[in-house]
Amino acid sequence: MTRVLYVEDEALLAISMETVLLDAGYIVALAHDGEEGVARAVSFLPEVIVTDYMMPRMDGPSMLKELESRGLKVPVVLTTAVPEQDITDDVRSQFDVYLPKPFSERDLLAAVNGLLA
Repeated sequence: MTRVLYVEDEALLAISMETVLLDAGYIVALAHDGEEGVARAVSFLPEVIVTDYMMPRMDGPSMLKELESRGLKVPVVLTTAVPEQDITDDVRSQFDVYLPKPFSERDLLAAVNGLLA
């Protein structure tokens, strides 16, 4: 079974999407900000990361840079309310799928499944 790290500071969204992923057969670890995401990723070794862009303490792109510096580079879904055209090329290079908020359960599963196909 595939391990997914889901990093999201909105608790209700994180819990509901965790349930969606678990029901789809994924093993899921949650983190509520980028710092916690780094700690979880190092011990959980996810095969896919789904992360919010803007979070307290450490944002998604900073978390991904930190993980890459530690040798952990996996496919990434970036979830955000930031319009895609406003995302810099530097940030764009850190993720594989842009998933605009709000998104549906089906959108999330399609993004994660697409990275594993």
